[in-house]
Amino acid sequence: MHRLLLTFVALFVSVAALGCQPACPQLCTQNAEFVSSCLEHWEALWPDMGFEDGVEYEEACKERYVTAIRLSGASGARDIRLGCAEDLSKMARSVSCNDYLPNDVELDPTEGDNGIAPRPGGN
Repeated sequence: MHRLLLTFVALFVSVAALGCQPACPQLCTQNAEFVSSCLEHWEALWPDMGFEDGVEYEEACKERYVTAIRLSGASGARDIRLGCAEDLSKMARSVSCNDYLPNDVELDPTEGDNGIAPRPGGN
């Protein structure tokens, strides 16, 4: 429990330190760190979620947001960025691995035997 609390304190400090980055790239970075910190708790590995590691997830996440923002109009891009900012806020308020799931995650109850392993979405 103590280790988990330290992980979330470090995550919160990371979120605060990245405050100058645009919300969506920052969210991708923080999602990757969050998922990495929770893998042991979820009894999962990155390949269970369709990615080699957190770096691959982060790159795919950033690419998805760049594409989505580019293809949406000004209003759509604003909505996407607001969604990223809201997710960053939710993550900062979370205190355990079960309090927050990245917005591009679907629960996969058939993954392993724990029923809670997240599966960040593909392209």
